[in-house]
Amino acid sequence: MKEKILLNIALVCSVTGLIVLFFISDNLSAGNVNLNEVSGMDEGKDVKITGKVERLSGNEKVLFLEIGQEKIETVSVLLFKGADTALKEGDYVEIEGEITESNGEKEVIANKVRII
Repeated sequence: MKEKILLNIALVCSVTGLIVLFFISDNLSAGNVNLNEVSGMDEGKDVKITGKVERLSGNEKVLFLEIGQEKIETVSVLLFKGADTALKEGDYVEIEGEITESNGEKEVIANKVRII
């Protein structure tokens, strides 16, 4: 009898914990940063940037974006193409991704891109 009660309590606590974690993770997101701050940030940090697509290049699997803001600051973004990739120069975008370093320059590998 005690084992059955203990099992029910453990099950309820587990389900409650999973629900709480789901709602917490849904509210977590990277903070919006200015492009001039990206060069000073550590590699591997998740960021959210907004700006205008200044330059767009790539091939059938990957896109290279250069995102600019009001100042003359730009940052390179690497985006792996998917079925819904319909970006063009001049689009204003919000990008969430991870900072990496390539050829001595900081860039962002995009996880999520949204046209705003």
